[in-house]
Amino acid sequence: MIMKKGQVTIWVIIGILLLATTTFIIIWQSPNLTKTNEDFTAIESSIHSCIHSSSENSIVLVGKQGGMYKPTGVEFANHVIPIYYNRGKSTIPDKTTLEKELAMAIKKPLDDCLFEIQDPQFIPVLQHTKTNIGKNVVTVEARISLELHELIDKESIDNTIIDLYREDIIIEYNKLPKIAEEIIEVQQVDKLPVSKIMDIATENNVEFEFITVDDTLLISLVDNDLFKEPYYFTFGLQYEEKSFDESIRLQEELNAVIQ
Repeated sequence: MIMKKGQVTIWVIIGILLLATTTFIIIWQSPNLTKTNEDFTAIESSIHSCIHSSSENSIVLVGKQGGMYKPTGVEFANHVIPIYYNRGKSTIPDKTTLEKELAMAIKKPLDDCLFEIQDPQFIPVLQHTKTNIGKNVVTVEARISLELHELIDKESIDNTIIDLYREDIIIEYNKLPKIAEEIIEVQQVDKLPVSKIMDIATENNVEFEFITVDDTLLISLVDNDLFKEPYYFTFGLQYEEKSFDESIRLQEELNAVIQ
């Protein structure tokens, strides 16, 4: 039986309509991975919350370790304190190093926090962290991928979106490292310049504590207004043996005056 030309055309049109309808249904039923989807609102709020809390906790942690994440140095109060003055030589880190150390410190708690997010569609996975220390703010950047759960049908769609999230932490982060640098600059090989350290602390409205651990003198700078809690920045000084004995004597005299 030979079909007429008009009948062929009708069947072609019907076929096209069926194909279009099927395609529409598939797309409509598939998870929509676009940034305009309202499904992203809840999980992105959780992501920003994770970045903020992880950053604040990490800022406190590295402050107690002289701005470093995993430094080498002297163990004290469950932390390792870096040596920033070693027998006449300054080893204090620069701003770039502090940014890298803070980024590394944020990664682990942020990873853990993202893992705890319960979302019916997406799994957030941390790819990379970066920090930028400004005058009065630390900007934290986290590259995070949103991946669909395995149980969701992923056919015919790109099942991963990677986006860059930013969070600003209000803190004059570089203040205490700069004060530490001033203290390092006035060090003398043969003695601890206590009066100069006191002047520097007073000028910058910070407190300080001296702590002796083995052959190392620790200085802990304390700023009560810098952060939402008293903020500590601790580093170590190492002198020649005679100078160290003198440092201990001066420390005891200073503590007596303070008390």
